[in-house]
Amino acid sequence: MSEQKNNKKIRKIGNKIGWGILIYNIILFVIVFIDMFVRLLTKSIKENTEDMSDEAFEVIFNEVMDEVLLSGTSSIIAVTIGVLFLILFFMKNLKFKQMWSVNKNMNKADFFKLLSVFMAGQLFFSLIAMGMEKGLNLIGYTSMEEMATATEVSSTVSMFLYAGIIGPIAEEIVYRGFVMNILKPYGKHFAIVCSAIIFGIMHANIHQIFFAILVGLVLGYVAMEYSLKWAVALHIFNNCIFGDVFSYLTAGFSENVQEILVWVVQIIFFIIAAIVMYKQRKEVKEYFINNKEDKRKYRQLFLNIGMIAFMVIHFALAIDGITKLK
Repeated sequence: MSEQKNNKKIRKIGNKIGWGILIYNIILFVIVFIDMFVRLLTKSIKENTEDMSDEAFEVIFNEVMDEVLLSGTSSIIAVTIGVLFLILFFMKNLKFKQMWSVNKNMNKADFFKLLSVFMAGQLFFSLIAMGMEKGLNLIGYTSMEEMATATEVSSTVSMFLYAGIIGPIAEEIVYRGFVMNILKPYGKHFAIVCSAIIFGIMHANIHQIFFAILVGLVLGYVAMEYSLKWAVALHIFNNCIFGDVFSYLTAGFSENVQEILVWVVQIIFFIIAAIVMYKQRKEVKEYFINNKEDKRKYRQLFLNIGMIAFMVIHFALAIDGITKLK
């Protein structure tokens, strides 16, 4: 295949991925919005809000918003419908049986090493978030709400199921199963990096973008070299065990002790990851050398209408989370 034809195909598939993921995220938003609208309408009829003051209605509106955000029911329904949509949307571009194929067997030692590298990203996330917040504070802005959203713990069973299990499964199917496998014919490294970037931008959260790109690289490598099911397992392990379960186990301690425990866990995993990466530095270097890609392919993938629309909308949402410091 000539370079020109190859670039044209990458640009075309990038456009399709951009529109597909954008529509997928719109589906998620619309279904959650419908849930909020139905709850608000039901409560308005019950409370007879026509005779209420604007302040009283605002209280009810905020209560409904909190109910929707705390409940993962509509999110579970949304990702289910969204994934079904993408199956139909990408049907001509995917070989679904190959998505779950096993390339290398995963042993306990490998899983622990990869988990350590994955978790090392938590420390980077914490440091970047702190540095970014201080930088914004200097110019009179804050992103604390975005940071709180990124680190929020599930408070209902439905949200626990969504954030800890169903959400990670859906995200791995979409970003490593669909996006990465569609890009795989154009290079393994290219597919891993691009799927991680798209995964990060999708979060539309100024703090989560960087963390999601970093862990997306690890999840992409795991899915590519081992199997998609191990990427799912790693993602669930992070969200469920080191997210919600760890928070529940430490809930009895003071906030200061909880924060110290989080930092201790992050530092331990970072040290283990550093040792792992140092011992396997030759293998890591060889992997990058053997999978070196033409940088022009990235330009073809991201500089098209569909992908630009996806990036602009999600970056705008991320920036919208930055507010003036009170």
